[in-house]
Amino acid sequence: MFDRDTEGVRIELRSLTKHYPGQPAPAVDNVTLDIPAGELVVFVGPSGCGKTTTMKMINRLVEPTSGEIRIGGRDVLGLDPDELRRHVGYAIQQVGLFPHQTVAQNIGLVPKLLGWPAAKIAERVEELLALVSLEPSLFRDRYPRQLSGGQQQRVGVARALAADPPVMLMDEPFGATDPITREHLQNEFARLQKQLRKTIIFVTHDFEEAIKLGDRIAILRERSHIAQYDTLRHPRRPRRRLRRELHRPGRHAQAARAAAGGRPAGRLPGARPPAATGGRRRQPPRGAGPHARPRHRPVQLALRRAHLRRPVRGRGFPGRDGERR
Repeated sequence: MFDRDTEGVRIELRSLTKHYPGQPAPAVDNVTLDIPAGELVVFVGPSGCGKTTTMKMINRLVEPTSGEIRIGGRDVLGLDPDELRRHVGYAIQQVGLFPHQTVAQNIGLVPKLLGWPAAKIAERVEELLALVSLEPSLFRDRYPRQLSGGQQQRVGVARALAADPPVMLMDEPFGATDPITREHLQNEFARLQKQLRKTIIFVTHDFEEAIKLGDRIAILRERSHIAQYDTLRHPRRPRRRLRRELHRPGRHAQAARAAAGGRPAGRLPGARPPAATGGRRRQPPRGAGPHARPRHRPVQLALRRAHLRRPVRGRGFPGRDGERR
C-alpha cells in the first residue's frame, strides 16, 4: 500500500483538527507534525490533552474534522479505512486479544484478512513468537486466559507486527503491567525497534518511559498543542527542557484556574499580589541562598554505594588512600 512495504515510512500531519459536535472547543486543534521514517516518536502529556485522539486519526479510528494526513506520501483520507488499518499496526493497553482464539489465531488474524496462504501465516506466527521471546511450541496453541499479563502484551505486539506494517500505533501498551514486567517489556521492545526500524507513534503518561524508548518526544498540551518536540541526541539539555515543559501548566489551564480563583491569569497558586508587599520584592532572610531549605525539615540524601565504607572495629573508617581514620 505504501512506497516501502516493511520499513518505516514518513508520517506528515498538516493542520489536523477534531471537533466533536456539541463541544465548545476542538479536542485536537490545528496540529502540524512531521515524523521521520524509522523513528519512534512518543506523545506525552496530561490526561485529556488529545494524545490518543491525535494518534487514532492517523489510522482513521477517529475521523478528522479537517486537515491532512500523509503516510509514505499517500493521502490517508483518500484510502479505504479498513484497508488502511490492515497496513498499520495497532497495540493498546488492554491488549485486545480475542479470548476464543488461540495465540496463533490472534497473531495470524490480519494476514488471514489480507489473503495470505495458510503456510505463510503459520511461518509468520512462528517467527513473531520467537521475536518476542515466546517459545512457539509452548505458546502458539494457548488461549489468552492461559497467559500472564506480560505474555499477553507480547502477543499483542506480535499481532501488531503480523502483516509487517511500516507504521505502528501504540497506546500505552505496557501501562497495565507491574513495574518489573513493564521494564522488561520496554527493554524487549527497544531491542525489537533497533532491529526492525518501524515508524512508531507511542502514547504514554510516563516521562521516564518516553525518555527510554523515544527517538523524539512530543509534549502535548490542551487540544494537542505541541509545547515541545525534540530529540535526545544531547541528553542533558533536552531532558531538562522537556521535563520543565511537561510540568508547566498550559495556558488554557492557567486561564481556567485564574477564572475560578479570581486572580489574574499567569499568577501561580499562592503568589501574593504586589500590594501585599508594598509593591516591593520581599528580600530573603540573611544567609539564605537560592537553594536554601527551610529549617527543621527532613532532607533526603542520595549516596553512591561505591562511596560507602565499612568501619573495622577499633580502627575506624578507611580513607581514600586506604589509611584508617
